[in-house]
Amino acid sequence: MLAASASAFAALPRIEFSAARIRHGELSAEDVSAALGGPGGARLQAARLSRGDRRIGPVNIACRRLTIQGTTVRCRDGRISADGLPAPLALVVDIDAITLAGEARVSSQAGGGARIGRDRAGVWRVVAEGVSLAHLPLPTLPAGWRIGGRLDARLSARENAFDFELALTDGQFSNADGTRAAEGLTLALSGQGRVDGGGASVDARGEWRQGGIYWAPLYRQAPLAVSGQWRRTRREPTRLAVELAGEGWQALSLDGTGGDGAMPQQWRIRWRDADLAVLGPTLVAPWLDAAAPESWQFAGGISGSAEWDVSGLGEVELSLQQLGLGNPPRGLAVGPVDGRLHWRRGGRSDGRLVVAGLRWRKLDFGEFELGFAGAAGLVVADTIRVPVLDGALVVEHLSWRDDDGLAAFDASAYLEPLSMEALTGALDWPRMNGRLSASLPGLSYRNRKLGMDGRLVVGVFGGYVEADGLTMVEPLGPVPRLQAEIRARHLDLGLLTDTFSFGHITGQLDVDVAGLELSGWQPQAFDAWLRSSPGDYPRRISQRAVENISALGGAGATAALQRSFLGLFESFGYKRLGLGCRLQAGVCAMRGLGEVRGGDGYLIVEGGGLPALNVIGYNRRVDWRELLDRVAAVIESNAQPEVR
Repeated sequence: MLAASASAFAALPRIEFSAARIRHGELSAEDVSAALGGPGGARLQAARLSRGDRRIGPVNIACRRLTIQGTTVRCRDGRISADGLPAPLALVVDIDAITLAGEARVSSQAGGGARIGRDRAGVWRVVAEGVSLAHLPLPTLPAGWRIGGRLDARLSARENAFDFELALTDGQFSNADGTRAAEGLTLALSGQGRVDGGGASVDARGEWRQGGIYWAPLYRQAPLAVSGQWRRTRREPTRLAVELAGEGWQALSLDGTGGDGAMPQQWRIRWRDADLAVLGPTLVAPWLDAAAPESWQFAGGISGSAEWDVSGLGEVELSLQQLGLGNPPRGLAVGPVDGRLHWRRGGRSDGRLVVAGLRWRKLDFGEFELGFAGAAGLVVADTIRVPVLDGALVVEHLSWRDDDGLAAFDASAYLEPLSMEALTGALDWPRMNGRLSASLPGLSYRNRKLGMDGRLVVGVFGGYVEADGLTMVEPLGPVPRLQAEIRARHLDLGLLTDTFSFGHITGQLDVDVAGLELSGWQPQAFDAWLRSSPGDYPRRISQRAVENISALGGAGATAALQRSFLGLFESFGYKRLGLGCRLQAGVCAMRGLGEVRGGDGYLIVEGGGLPALNVIGYNRRVDWRELLDRVAAVIESNAQPEVR
């Protein structure tokens, strides 16, 4: 038996060793040097250590006080430094050189440490206590990423079996732009495994006990429990089975199979009774509206399954039970919805939903059904008839397809005649009479933009209104944007003026609105021109309508004829009328039928018949909001027109 004191060891001749490369399995060390003996104790250095694609270096292990007593080797005042370590680690070693029984202890100035040991029965143990994640030699993180927290761990291994326990407290991470972040994490993981010539297996259980994780746009808080089994053998492909238990669902499982690597290549997820009231605000709402997810409300449950592989999503099955969706600020509510959906890649897809109700603002729709079938990236729906008031909205030829990874829809629709009185009442508009019908051909939805290939035609006020080039960006977003070209022909002025309490005008009206742009349903730009329709028909305008039209022309359209004369007649004849507004940057440039008085004014109503009068406007530029206020207050206006 060899025995040496510390002083005797220091007196030994210094022995040095070097090698360009040393390899053992996947582990490789380059530019290795070692020294033993002398006053410097012992030292081991390597310029680089490699295992697979991972490399660290340089690495320096030194022991200033090394003693050997019998077969026991002891190191005191040891240090480990390496590229990737924020600060050197203190090292203490007690080991039997023959049996390798003993223990090595490392500790950090930041607190925490670890023990690595082997007992005489051959059991290896690793124990870590209070280790700072920020001071661990982890793989290089992407630029701007930070991690933190304290780790406690225990690992024991003997022959082919091992078991482990891990606990993380006050865990946190974040990236540079804050789109990936977590704080206050408390995690626990335990399990056991086996590795032998026939394969490997691991059984584990984990708990997420505290904290929250934000992975834009999703946010999730604890608790969550997980258990899983991983198997890989020579004769069978890799298998992974995971069960999750958390608030919001009855059961959630993930199964993976196939492949020669450590991870499976075919996956299937199944869940039962996912409660949307709990899961919707954090897992669904951020995808619907990242800016205001809190505005969405959810109810009901969904059960289902999904399968995917290296080629992508393969199959989805969903069962909806009393599902409800609402957004009070936007006046939107859908449901309850019941039904089933089945989609398969490259195979037949089908489904049927029963929607018990639908509401937009104060407009309620009746119950309707949606059925569809399809295959190979194309889904076609049956004709859908949605009751609304005393009519119905009918959607035909509705189809969905995958457009380079984005959802695309196509359809056509028409509106069965419904009561304008009921519709305007539901929308809080001025009361209108008559029936409303419409045709919407060639509807399409691409990249959050709703468009129409043909013209939208609406029958109203005895004439019709049509919209061409109609497009709407983000129709369900917080600020929908609309563009269109509008024209109306032969609107009954009697119905129109009576509806809006504008006085009374007999005749017909044509309207053209070019370059209409709305943002958040508020006009941003347009060029509008309203004029009497050509043709032979009675043309009379009431005294009150004359006053109101004059008020729209602005201050100064007054007093060419005394009030007493105007008051002698209830109505006047007119030859034609016209008024235009070109809106840009919040200002309306006004125009009429032509210039009068050397360009000081513009003609709005040209008199004709007996008695006859002209109405003239003088304000050329009017603030848009001011003009709206004039329209709203026109009934109360006492402005007097200029009459000739």
